[in-house]
Amino acid sequence: MNLVFNLVLILSTSICIGIAADDQHLIQRLPKNGQYFDDKSINSVDTIGKSGHHRTPDSIPVGKLSAHPDCKEDIERICGRMGTDLDNNLSVLTCIQNKEKDTYLSEVCHHLLWSFKRNLTDDNSFAGYAKNVCNRLITENAECLKAEDEQVMSPSANLMSCLIERLVPETDVECKNFLTKIELIIFSDYRLIHKFTDFCAKDIDDLKCGRIDMNVDSFHTQGETIECLEKSTDKLSTKCKHQILRIAELQSDDFHLDRGLYFACRDDREKFCHRIESGDGRVYRCLMKHKLEKDLSHNCREKLFQREMLAIRDYKVAHGLAKTCKQDIKKYECREDTSDHKEIRLAQILLCLENALNQNQKIDSQCRVEMLSHRRNLMDNYNLTPDLVSACDNDIQEFCSGLEKGGKTLHCLMKHTKRSRGKGMKRGQITSQCRRSLEDLLKETNVAEDWRVDPVLQESCQASVELVCKDIEPGEGRVMACLLDHMNSKDISDDCRQNLHQIQYFMVRQFELDAPIYKSCHTDAVKYCHAKRDWIIKPSAMDLERGPSVLSCLYRYAYHPNDKTRLTPQCVFDIRRVMRQRAQSVDLMPDIEEPCIQDLSHYCSGQFDGQQEDDVLKNGYETECLQQNYENLEPKCQQAIGNFTEDLAAYVELNYPIIKVCAVAIKDVCTGILDRDIDESDVMECLILNKNKKEVKRYPKCVVAINHFQVLQLKNYRFSHRFKELCRPDVLQYCPSVTTKYEVIKCLSGIVFNDTMSSRRRQRISSNCQNQLKVELLERNENIQLDPILDRACAHDRNSLCPNNEPGEGRVVECLKSNMHRLTKACQRLLFERQRIEMDDNSVDYPLVTNCKAAIVKFCPNDDYKDILLCLRDHRHSIGMDDRCRTIVIKRLAQQNSDYRLNPQLKTACEKDVPKFCAKVLDEHPNDEQLEGKVIACLKKQYVLNKLTQTCETQIVSIIQEVSDNIELDPILYNSCKYEIKIKCSQDVNDITECLKMKFQNKEITNDLCRREVARLITQTKADIHSDPLLYKVCVQDLKRFCSDIPVGHGRQLSCLLAEHESTSHLSPECKTMLTKRVEMFEYAAQLAPAESVADVYKVVASSPSKNYFIFVLMCCVSVIFAGGLLCGRVTKRIATNDKIK
Repeated sequence: MNLVFNLVLILSTSICIGIAADDQHLIQRLPKNGQYFDDKSINSVDTIGKSGHHRTPDSIPVGKLSAHPDCKEDIERICGRMGTDLDNNLSVLTCIQNKEKDTYLSEVCHHLLWSFKRNLTDDNSFAGYAKNVCNRLITENAECLKAEDEQVMSPSANLMSCLIERLVPETDVECKNFLTKIELIIFSDYRLIHKFTDFCAKDIDDLKCGRIDMNVDSFHTQGETIECLEKSTDKLSTKCKHQILRIAELQSDDFHLDRGLYFACRDDREKFCHRIESGDGRVYRCLMKHKLEKDLSHNCREKLFQREMLAIRDYKVAHGLAKTCKQDIKKYECREDTSDHKEIRLAQILLCLENALNQNQKIDSQCRVEMLSHRRNLMDNYNLTPDLVSACDNDIQEFCSGLEKGGKTLHCLMKHTKRSRGKGMKRGQITSQCRRSLEDLLKETNVAEDWRVDPVLQESCQASVELVCKDIEPGEGRVMACLLDHMNSKDISDDCRQNLHQIQYFMVRQFELDAPIYKSCHTDAVKYCHAKRDWIIKPSAMDLERGPSVLSCLYRYAYHPNDKTRLTPQCVFDIRRVMRQRAQSVDLMPDIEEPCIQDLSHYCSGQFDGQQEDDVLKNGYETECLQQNYENLEPKCQQAIGNFTEDLAAYVELNYPIIKVCAVAIKDVCTGILDRDIDESDVMECLILNKNKKEVKRYPKCVVAINHFQVLQLKNYRFSHRFKELCRPDVLQYCPSVTTKYEVIKCLSGIVFNDTMSSRRRQRISSNCQNQLKVELLERNENIQLDPILDRACAHDRNSLCPNNEPGEGRVVECLKSNMHRLTKACQRLLFERQRIEMDDNSVDYPLVTNCKAAIVKFCPNDDYKDILLCLRDHRHSIGMDDRCRTIVIKRLAQQNSDYRLNPQLKTACEKDVPKFCAKVLDEHPNDEQLEGKVIACLKKQYVLNKLTQTCETQIVSIIQEVSDNIELDPILYNSCKYEIKIKCSQDVNDITECLKMKFQNKEITNDLCRREVARLITQTKADIHSDPLLYKVCVQDLKRFCSDIPVGHGRQLSCLLAEHESTSHLSPECKTMLTKRVEMFEYAAQLAPAESVADVYKVVASSPSKNYFIFVLMCCVSVIFAGGLLCGRVTKRIATNDKIK
């Protein structure tokens, strides 16, 4: 039979602990005078000595121990004054055993009592009494009758042990009282236990735990022997250890059955547990709850620890757990493959029951309470885990010596599990053996399932839980998940945050420690990631990388493009939650920490001034450091950090800095995207495109985080999720040798630009990639730091010309553009290339698009953003046009007029005219030099001479008209007349062009260069009256009346008005006056801008309002010359008549 049953009575080995006063009701309920036994067996001591070695008394009074001469005096002295019923032998035994010391008994009385109890043990008729009183219990447990035949104990002892083992609350009161009383008082000496001395004799002798010579007189109290053996359980022989653990199992049922514990904790029981009734392990559990109280005596605390150690080795010593979980242990086969004669460690039972819970099986609520208590005990005192004590002894001495109990040592070991990488940070690391034992313990306690398991965590986070998780029910990892989600909340104390991080370090490395993840994802993990089917897998058999591999695998499937292979919605939710938490620190990402350990030490071993290591790690310093040094990392580390950064771009919820500081901003500006539940990468793009809105700018840290991530994206085009997805095929085909985002954008945009300029029928870059490329260019143009090549090339110019312009919102680049002629060649060249791209596609011009957003919606809702500048140009004087938009439009028109290459429409329209008429200008300026408006000036000149093609002429006329409206649009004129504009036309800011004309006409312009440029302007405007706003405004009605059928251009309408002015007086007085002034101005301008060829003379005369006068004068001159030639010829040389006749 199982020794569990055989040794139930062994419990009485330490029964000398006595019976407290509040337990005397047990005595009261027992029949007096030994009713259960006949006079021979109990109230007679005639048989004493049969199995002992002392002399049997010659004459023994029948029925009473108190009447026996060997004990009469002692019993009367000890129990006579205590009101004990001296006629009841059981009451006498109880009285004597209530004494903590036994030196008050004479040797002969001592032996008499021992022999009396020994005979009861060996008395086979004892079983008959039990059968009568406990007939119903025996009927229900027929197997107990078979126990009588076993040889371990006497038949009576075997039967009694079996019955005691099967006591239940429903057992008959009479039977229960009988068995309880026998259990309490009969066995008080280890020598009374059949075979015990045979099993433990050598161990007792070797460990100096007492004397076992049966021939030597011995006291009846041998509890010290059992205590000594219990303290050295690991050193005992197998059979003796088995006996000791069985004794401990039985002692756990009642506080009084462990003599040492009873006497050590008797006063503490009255202090902390005086209302707790003994039995069923209740007093023991109460004392355990108060084991850390300062008022608890040291001896009691030591005894409780000793009891805990026994429970670790044999779960049945934990009476409450063994009893409340009995059915669940049986149901879930927690003793499977274990011999009935083998002790089962508490860890095996806890793991088995936790496995059932994690498989959504039902566990009795009381059993779960007991499980929680024992899990907490393991976390509370590391000494309860012998394997950990052995593996971590040196580590504890080195790193964690002198710490108080209550879990602080374990948290110290957790802290030193992580590698120390900072300069000057001497925090050591525990050994791999210690780390593995620590992982085993955390698995056994399932520490993350219920935060209350960890006393350190509970103490530090209690206030935080009440603030942020007060409505969360403990269990199934719910509170832990809540705390981790609020890790950076101001309501989480620093101590709580630190302790959470230490637990989290292990959670991310063991998939099954995260209860919500395991519950929602276990099926998927088994299906897709080769996870074990059972949670109970032995921790020591687990590869340290198994946890991370499962989580990483689940993460990949969480975003799998194939809907059929995606995880369940709840699993996806939990995976995203845990990945979001992990993104805060490299320590929480073992798939990065392991391959990057060398790079972390090399590049990221520094720390910010005034910060401790934990603060640096908490702020994500190491992750940012690795990203900053991405190009220099080892290949494996570079791949790991690259994959991580790709994920940050794809799933904004994983981007810890962004989520932390931009959460409100996302709700404010990206709500529509969130509501549509589309690709999360769109949220990141939404933040980038709207980062300069006031809703975002009011959170400066958010703007900084966005800018930082944008700079990070430059290191590899893969770090921009949508760009990577949409342009990967094009990159692989056309730009395979480049990886940085800047180089990829430059390569792709160059191909698009060339295809557009060459009018290629089929663009090489896909339309999807082109659209995304526009987004990337727009984002790049917002901040010069997002163009590292331009930023470096223009660093000097930026410091000297734009020192007060901060990066962002296109400010620096706009400042540089305004000083284009003052830039260094390298900066000028790169900036011009950027301008070419912006002018070719206005949708990537950040200042234009952002400043004119309202105007575009109002005036150009249906226009293509690519050419939006044309629409804005036409509406720049419209009511409702924003001043900022009008300003930026004028700047762009001025930039276009400074170089024809920046005007795609002009370049296309004048494709043939430029090389024909302006080749000399192009030859004088290489491709990388600014033309400063010289080509357009050349074309304007050819327009006056009527040499341009129709398409080119249309563009030039438009430019001339724009310049008349705003002189800034003619860079040559504006730069030549800056002084005159500032000094002489400062009062005419609304019409500077007209002011210069009037100053020119009045000969007030002394600057020869300015005077020549104004003359050219007048000459150009003469060709088209619409280019002279003031003249056109005054004479518009006359034009309609007299010249409505005259085509526009080449001065035809102006010539019509002049002809009408000379022939009639029908023009309005205002028009007459203005025409007279303009004729004078034209004549003066002609003097300063003489024709450079005969053709120029002809064009000037033909287009002049006084061309008839010029023709008449010319003809008169020719006639005079002809007549003069005839006359002069006759005078100078006469010819004879004869010669003439010939």
